Parts: sequence; C-alpha cells; structure tokens
Amino acid sequence: QNHNSIYCLKFLGSSAQETVIQAVIKTFDISLNILFANMTEINGSVIGQMFIQLLGDAEAIQQAVAFLENSGVEVSQSGVQA
Repeated sequence: QNHNSIYCLKFLGSSAQETVIQAVIKTFDISLNILFANMTEINGSVIGQMFIQLLGDAEAIQQAVAFLENSGVEVSQSGVQA
C-alpha cells in the first residue's frame, strides 16, 4: 500500500545543523520530496521550516516521522492523500 503524506517540519537550534533528511532517506524505504524550505538565523540561532511529501508504506512513514521527532524536529501533518 502506497501512502502520500505532506508534513511540515520545523527545525530549531541544533536540529537545523544535523543531516536528518539525508538520514531519513538512507534509513527508511520511502521517497522524500521537498516541496518548500526556508532557513534563517535569528540572534545566533538557526531556525527553519520545510514542507515535505513522504511516499511509501504507511508503517515506514510513521517510523520516519518518529525518527525526525526523536532528532529534535517538530513534525506536523499538513495533508493526507491515500
């Protein structure tokens, strides 16, 4: 079963410096499409926001989202299509 989900990722501080997107792509059997990304530095702290589309098995997507959250990334689902 192939799921197509759109998520908003928010990177704050150290999570903005890590290679979490690369790790998700290498670790989980899903496709990741970056729809929009923006990063900026405010008072020495890097913050960023990214909208991504995850394609693949629902369980693999859930594991990838949990991995992102455990890496300090705030994840919210923006829309779901099955």
